[in-house]
Amino acid sequence: MAVIIIMLSLLPGTALSAAALGSGIPGDVDGDGYLTSADSLMILRTSIGLATLTPEQMKIADADGDGVITSADALSTLRSSTGDSGKLEDPGDNLQATYNKILRLINRERKKAGLSELEYDYDMQPGADIRVMETAIKFDHTRPNGKPWNSVFEEVNFKSLAEAENIAAGTDVISAEAVVKSWMNSEGHRKNILNPEYTHMCAAYLKQDNTDYIHYWVQLFSKKAKNFDNEKAVENQVKDLINQKRSGKGMSSLKMNEALRNIAEVRADELIVSNTTLRPNGTKYTTLLDDYGIDYTMTTQIVCSGQQNANEVVDFLINNSDKPFDPSRHYTDIGVGHAFKDNDTQGHYWVIILLQY
Repeated sequence: MAVIIIMLSLLPGTALSAAALGSGIPGDVDGDGYLTSADSLMILRTSIGLATLTPEQMKIADADGDGVITSADALSTLRSSTGDSGKLEDPGDNLQATYNKILRLINRERKKAGLSELEYDYDMQPGADIRVMETAIKFDHTRPNGKPWNSVFEEVNFKSLAEAENIAAGTDVISAEAVVKSWMNSEGHRKNILNPEYTHMCAAYLKQDNTDYIHYWVQLFSKKAKNFDNEKAVENQVKDLINQKRSGKGMSSLKMNEALRNIAEVRADELIVSNTTLRPNGTKYTTLLDDYGIDYTMTTQIVCSGQQNANEVVDFLINNSDKPFDPSRHYTDIGVGHAFKDNDTQGHYWVIILLQY
């Protein structure tokens, strides 16, 4: 389908009619007594400068009452919308059931390809709801404000390691089965669906009669980090992999020092706050060695983030730091620390401390 800009009945820069504003319902900018997707789109267009409201309409459009018209007001109105009949709009009476069906259909395709199943991501849903409204204004992966589609995540405070978007529109895609079939028949959309990197998805649907395509769909994908069931086992695995590499160079094995491990775990937690080699208070990591009463003749710290497992950590060390594998550095002990933060662009934080007494 060619990329086009969908023009609503309201032209850019024009004011909405002030008639019938007596409903008093926050978000009901057209004053018809119902919260519908049409109200949501009017508010969204106003938030990005494509429409102008009267002062009275501005008060009604400000659904969250913060004095500013934003996509959050449009989203709030959409979430409260029932359609002009007082019932949920197509397709079906339960949109979440439709979204869950899309998930099942997608996972069926992934299973055929030998891929892991996706989970539904409710944290990402506000972004999908905003994007589906935006596609009714401009059917494109570029937002009506000119920004890339994934900039919506900043507005809804959602973070992931990787993401993708599928969109669809038209009177031939009015069910979960139809929209999934259309995506699977499109090379780019199919590639997103069968991408082994993604772990989660969500979907959004909008029906808007006064537009060219009427039916609009958005599917968002994300890659989210997951914590380990046994962190210490993974920390030990990092140590073992480092020692395998050292053995190949004729170097002695490093011993996991539990005090160093504790210090490395403290530092990993601190990386979530301040992802640098210094501690959040600006001091060096060696202040922790002093606190633990550890004497040493040589020590070093290596920090990294985003690595999903022990193998990726050691690959990072091989490509970015020779310290664990330099025969001239006579380290004897190692401490490995890991910390995890959900809904984070890095997810996993790692600290390796090497020491010679």
